[in-house]
Amino acid sequence: MDEKHAVFTQRLMLMPTTAAWIALLAKDRAAALRQFDAVPADWPSPELLSLMDGARETMRRFPEMHGWGVWLILRRADRVFVGDIGFFGPPDENERVEIGLQIAPAQRRQGYAREAVAALIDWAFTRRAQIIVARTDHDNDISQHLFDRLGFERVGRDEETIHWRLSSPHC
Repeated sequence: MDEKHAVFTQRLMLMPTTAAWIALLAKDRAAALRQFDAVPADWPSPELLSLMDGARETMRRFPEMHGWGVWLILRRADRVFVGDIGFFGPPDENERVEIGLQIAPAQRRQGYAREAVAALIDWAFTRRAQIIVARTDHDNDISQHLFDRLGFERVGRDEETIHWRLSSPHC
């Protein structure tokens, strides 16, 4: 893990994953997660592990991509696992990134999602990103409320998701 590049909020520490840590997670989950407390037994999901594994090679080959993948969300006080957050890759040619997150069931409804998303928005806007997009399921009222409160605007929808967009105040 990369505590040197962690982002801190009042209650949280967001740590970007590294290629080496992702490789360890794929090989020995218990060893990779030993330093954290209360990690759900089903984390990471097969989909997230696949996404992280794909990012691992990119991070290894292109160190400047560090931070544009998955971050762990931990409570600062006791390093309890809260969830994960991150980007689906670095900014594209339009300086746009997509953000996604999941909060562990035991940690929901405590404001952690809002705190983590706000921190990573700030992180991204101080780098190359000028636009952050997100998607929420139609029936996920809590995530829709989150993105609405953070200033995202609804910009579209498809059969499964609502599309959100936030522009940098410096655009």
